[in-house]
Amino acid sequence: MSNEQSPASGTKRAILEAAVRLFAKHGYSATPLSMIAAEVGIRKPSLYNHYANKEAILAAVFELFRTHVRPPQNAESMLAQLEGRSAEQVLNGMIDWYMTHTDQPEIADTWIILSEEQFVNAAAAQLILEVTERMVEFTRSAFRWMHAPAQFFATGGGMNP
Repeated sequence: MSNEQSPASGTKRAILEAAVRLFAKHGYSATPLSMIAAEVGIRKPSLYNHYANKEAILAAVFELFRTHVRPPQNAESMLAQLEGRSAEQVLNGMIDWYMTHTDQPEIADTWIILSEEQFVNAAAAQLILEVTERMVEFTRSAFRWMHAPAQFFATGGGMNP
């Protein structure tokens, strides 16, 4: 099997990218499928070859965000790499990590979409909550580690209150 994308998967990705841009610019409810199709250069019926409906496109936008914006799942292993560094270096590293993972136009636009949709879309609200909770817990772990690295590892990491 080739690593090259098929034209269909390239079109599916183009639809997703256009939807992110347009949803962020105009809002989800004010962006018709015909506008997304025109942005991609296809006819509206062709969208249905890739996504069942507009809600499926929004779900794909949320999944894109979920996979790209996640704090490290294993705080212990990441923090072990920082052993011997000052608290300032650790905090700067955390900020650099955050900026690297969120300062991309597609991710920034998705934050806009989520921020607007969280009040009318339960999936958006849940996603914001999930990401926020993971970031808070990771930050809490990092602060515990900076306070007492040896104790942090002795107790199995910072994910315990």
